Amino acid sequence: MSSFEENSKKSAIEWHERYSEKNINITFLGSEEHFAHVIDPVHDLLAQHQSVLSEAIRGALSTLEVPVELKLYVAGQCPHCPGVIRALVPLAAEFEKIHLTIIDGTMHADLASSDSIMSVPSVVLDNGFRWTGSVNPEEIADIIANRDLSNLSTSSLKTILEEGKARWIARQMLDCKTMFPGFTALITHETWSVRLGAMVVLESIAEQSPELALTIAPELLGRFSDIADTPTQGDILYALGEIGDESVKKQITGLMNRISHPEVMEAAKAAVESIESRSAIS
Repeated sequence: MSSFEENSKKSAIEWHERYSEKNINITFLGSEEHFAHVIDPVHDLLAQHQSVLSEAIRGALSTLEVPVELKLYVAGQCPHCPGVIRALVPLAAEFEKIHLTIIDGTMHADLASSDSIMSVPSVVLDNGFRWTGSVNPEEIADIIANRDLSNLSTSSLKTILEEGKARWIARQMLDCKTMFPGFTALITHETWSVRLGAMVVLESIAEQSPELALTIAPELLGRFSDIADTPTQGDILYALGEIGDESVKKQITGLMNRISHPEVMEAAKAAVESIESRSAIS
């Protein structure tokens, strides 16, 4: 990483922490030059955000309970980007559940590519719904209020877990009769406490709807070989033991031929035993 990139990221972190105590979740990731252009208008918007919001927006978001992840991609010479910043910052300033990340797409090309960003300004909601060009804040508020929860991003689900709402996530997936695409990554997350919370969700679903929980087994099996961290491998095997059937048992048995770490091997054996014990009961 160059010293320029390092200084830019330090500036972004310091700017974000300045407002974190007020539950205003706005982060800027970009160049040092663009940082100055973004921060001044944001300062002004934070001071007057309450007078900017319409009654339609307040009504749509008045009962907002689920975290919202908004990413706004901008560029230094973009003539339309300041207007979109002015539209989104008041939302994040007023509603603490809305997390806004403003990203300089020219500097963070990797992030822009991962979100399939072709032009700026572009807004991405929970890795799903998106807007390009000028935006209508009333429309964004309406989409947020009526969004499909199955499109919640891994980041949003992680935030909900960290708020102690594992049972809420389980209930949403049970009600929707689908495992949210963003959920599986929580079981393989680098942070142990996140994996633990995801296990609580999975165990609750497995208890109430075993067939639903089983649907993520193929993805977990696919991720096992791509992960080198032994505790995470052990957690994947534990999860498979909680939700697996005879077909999953056979695949775990096949994996055991390639497992060399003793603790991972123990986890694999325990997973097989867990599946066998459930099969014996049924």
